[in-house]
Amino acid sequence: MNRAFLKTALLPWKEKKRRKPLLIHGARQVGKTTLLKQFGQTSFQSFHYFNFERNPKLREIFASERRLDPLTIIDELQVLQTTQIRIESDLIIFDEIQAAPTALTSLKYFAEECPTAFIAAAGSLLGLSLSEGASFPVGKVQIEQMFPLTFAEYVEAQNQPNLLTHYHQASPSEIYSSKLSELFFEYLAVGGMPEAVQHFLTYRSTGRTEALRQTREIQLDLIEAHLSDIAKHSGPVNSLHIQFVFSSIPKQLAKTSSKFIFKDVIPGRTGFEKLRQPLDWLERAGLIHKVSLINQAEVPLMAQSIDNSFKLYLFDVGLLGALGDIAIESILQIEKEPLRFKGALYENFVAQELTAAGVRPFSWVNGTAEIEFVIQAGMSIIPIEVKSAINRKAKSLNVFLEKYPKTKKRFFILSPDAHLGKHRAPIWYAAKCLKHPH
Repeated sequence: MNRAFLKTALLPWKEKKRRKPLLIHGARQVGKTTLLKQFGQTSFQSFHYFNFERNPKLREIFASERRLDPLTIIDELQVLQTTQIRIESDLIIFDEIQAAPTALTSLKYFAEECPTAFIAAAGSLLGLSLSEGASFPVGKVQIEQMFPLTFAEYVEAQNQPNLLTHYHQASPSEIYSSKLSELFFEYLAVGGMPEAVQHFLTYRSTGRTEALRQTREIQLDLIEAHLSDIAKHSGPVNSLHIQFVFSSIPKQLAKTSSKFIFKDVIPGRTGFEKLRQPLDWLERAGLIHKVSLINQAEVPLMAQSIDNSFKLYLFDVGLLGALGDIAIESILQIEKEPLRFKGALYENFVAQELTAAGVRPFSWVNGTAEIEFVIQAGMSIIPIEVKSAINRKAKSLNVFLEKYPKTKKRFFILSPDAHLGKHRAPIWYAAKCLKHPH
């Protein structure tokens, strides 16, 4: 799982002669701990794992900033774990580092005094912990954000190398394109949370229906865990408001309105300012993707965005289906189902893929015309229209192209149609829009 993250982030970091401590953040249960342990097992002779939530004694080692000398820390960790730590060859994992703010601060001293050490830290809710007064080692850590498995990683998890090879081709053959579309609909139901993916792939061959039912139970458990985190880390009153916003996302996405509607999300509260704090909390926790609406598609897109005009998407499309109580079997047949929620799932998938690829998407609205996603690539703008049915008409896109003729060279229409064509592609192609000219 998350082999791409291993290749693009972890292995290059290991090969540096002088490296900053690695800090991995992301929502809970996206696989940070599992991946770091696998990294330690496969790429190092030894690794040492320290969890700040589960072992309160660890916090005593980092009790004061005056005791943050790296060699002293390593010495005391050796005593605590009764093992030898070779600082220049072993991987040292600090997990749930948000539970010990001074441990986070210590990364600064490891960067300055032990630049050859292999220190990898992971944490959830880091953005929230930092807002509570932790001293963040600015410029002294290499920060990497981890997301649920992308569609490419889901394809890779099938252990069919030829399938992955054809996914990365600009125009896979019809038989491979058909198989990729089949996996896409499966991915919409299962999502990218490692526990859900692992369970479904393990038991799919013994009975798909039962495997899907159990996968949905896992998804509901994961949602409950995130709701518990909200209650634990945001205070009793504020937690209810955050939960209201979080739980409203499926309903919001099912509406015909192109933007998030503030009314009735929290009883008695209307307007953006009343919801700003819950929205910020969810965004910093990595549980939502906020896509700002723009009226002008001009570089830089960020300058065109308005604070109180946006769409919200969940960080995992599988959890979106569970939160919206969409039958998981129906999602597999979504192309044939008259589901009102169909467009929401497709858009959420594209938002996830673009965000995981390191791109910030926007949404363009002008009167009745709307382009679901507009992204910036250097000084160029790429419109991406997402259709929930096989539809050859693109009225909104035509309006956009007439208004911004320079974008006519590079735009995309994504739909359930599995056949690739100029400017048209199946929805699973979303992340590849960044790489191919048309």
